[in-house]
Amino acid sequence: MNASDGREIDTAAPPSRIRANDASRLSPLYPPTRVLPFAVQTAEDLERRAREALEMANAYRTRAEQESDREREELRAKIAEEASQLRQRVEAEARSENATKLAELIRAFQKAEAARAKRSELALRQLACELAKHLIGRELQTTPESILDIAKQAIPTISSRGRVTIRCTASHAQILRDAVQELERELADGGGLGIVADEGLSKDALIFETEGGDYDVTPSRRLSALSEDYANRAQDAS
Repeated sequence: MNASDGREIDTAAPPSRIRANDASRLSPLYPPTRVLPFAVQTAEDLERRAREALEMANAYRTRAEQESDREREELRAKIAEEASQLRQRVEAEARSENATKLAELIRAFQKAEAARAKRSELALRQLACELAKHLIGRELQTTPESILDIAKQAIPTISSRGRVTIRCTASHAQILRDAVQELERELADGGGLGIVADEGLSKDALIFETEGGDYDVTPSRRLSALSEDYANRAQDAS
């Protein structure tokens, strides 16, 4: 094969054996003086784009980290607020529960105190009854005439229809007989009054027998019944 200058080119030779000036003739569109600047420019563009991509990636990462930090702060603040609200609710419920328990304790104490005061009052009344029994017994022994006052005080409490009979001991019967007119004036019905001595009765016995029934006004028995009632009421209050 002949070249344009009249020399013959061996086309069968390998490409590595072709001289540079021969290569320029084979690639007339890309001479060495144009290929090198293009490659350099291309490398610079690629490097610039790589830097821009890296900067963009760094910017995205920084923004993502900032967003993540802000989200963490918001989440931390939200958790702290919810924890504070929960603590306040728990404390409020605890205060309410404590207040309820305190009120229940106060009510229980007041109830127990009222019951104790009631028992104490009834115990004092019971003691007063026992003391009254003792004093009345001594007074009747030292002053038998006191049976007349006891009879007068008992008359208004009975229903005196028809004749009334007073049963008592012999010593007291004589005292009442001596004052029979005085006792009859105390009776609302004028059906008459009788005095009967009964040695089988207790020393302070005083029983009114009427058509409507019998009335035992013996001081010791009445006081004993009253004392027993106080004891039962004290038991119920405990």
